[in-house]
Amino acid sequence: MKKNTLLQELHKLNELFWQVPTQSPTGDNPSERVLEQMESLLMNYLKNHPRDTNMWLKLTMVEFTPPWEDYDRIEKHITRILEYDENNIQGLLILAYAQRAYRGDVSDDLFAHLQRCCNIVTDRELLSMLYLAMAWYYSWYSLRDEKKYELSLLQSIDYCSAHVYNYELLGRLYLKTGRQIEGKKMIRYALANVRKIYGENYFSLDVTDINEFFDQCFRGTHITQPNLESIHELLD
Repeated sequence: MKKNTLLQELHKLNELFWQVPTQSPTGDNPSERVLEQMESLLMNYLKNHPRDTNMWLKLTMVEFTPPWEDYDRIEKHITRILEYDENNIQGLLILAYAQRAYRGDVSDDLFAHLQRCCNIVTDRELLSMLYLAMAWYYSWYSLRDEKKYELSLLQSIDYCSAHVYNYELLGRLYLKTGRQIEGKKMIRYALANVRKIYGENYFSLDVTDINEFFDQCFRGTHITQPNLESIHELLD
């Protein structure tokens, strides 16, 4: 299958995904079957194009999508990218997010790899996201290292002050540790950086869109209404 044809088929399946119910009268899950079709199309394409990073990333996005989400498959696909592009920043960041979301912690090995990448990356926004991912490492459970957590978030903000998530986490840290004025200031900065609030349009997103993933999970500039309200509540 040619790449353009694949993209067209993925687009059709994405539309179908948002239309089908999550459960049928027989008890199975039609939306899961759609995701399985998307996965199959991508896997077949990648057998013949094993170094098409964009398609590996799209496949990884499919594996993130409920109810299909599966950490082991996410890690497997990212590992395939890293085998031929060991410092692929998007792949490393996705893996960091997956480890935090599904395993509760960024691993020591991945943290060291993120640190090394900070010495070779020049793009300021990518550096901002790298430092955010390293902050997750320091925040394991009740804060592995509060000072390094704070410094990593400050470095993330210094590299890019247009994001939401780094300001929000720093604001929450300050509020938690009694620095109310500084904390609320960070929360206001976070709210000022919100660029899209999801309403009904949330149910028409492209589940394979890597940029949307980063807008939600790293930049934080695209946000659901309930999450936005939870940030606003920090100012009460």
